[in-house]
Amino acid sequence: MTEETVKTAVEQLGRAFEEFKATNDERLNTLEKKGDVDPLVDEKLKNIETDLDRFEDLNQKLTVQEQENKKLGEKLDNFETMLKRPEANLGASDIDISMKAFDKWIKKGDDALDEMEKKALTIGDDTSAGFL
Repeated sequence: MTEETVKTAVEQLGRAFEEFKATNDERLNTLEKKGDVDPLVDEKLKNIETDLDRFEDLNQKLTVQEQENKKLGEKLDNFETMLKRPEANLGASDIDISMKAFDKWIKKGDDALDEMEKKALTIGDDTSAGFL
C-alpha cells in the first residue's frame, strides 16, 4: 500500500466524517424543533455511514501492516544487538556445543562428557567465561 493511497483515503475519510457530523447536527436540530426527522436526512446519514464503513477494510490492512513492520523492526533490533556483541565472531554452533556440554557436565558430571564436549569446555580462561 503506497503512501499516496493512504493519504488519499485519509482525506476522503475526513471529508466523509465532516459531512456526517454536519448532517447529523442538522438531523438533531430538526428533531429538537419539529419532533420529527426528514426521511431524506436519515437516508443521507445511512449513505454516509456506508461510505465510512468501507474505510474499515483499509484500516484493518494498515493495522496488519503496522504489526508486520513492528515485528520486522524487532528482528532488526535483535540482529543489531547480536552484531554488537564482542563474541559475535563465534559461530552459533560453537556456542551451542559449549552450552550443551556445560549443561551435561552440571547434570551428570565429568564422566558423561565425550572428547568433543570436553574440548568445548575451557579451564581457567576468564576472558571467554571458562571457569571449569
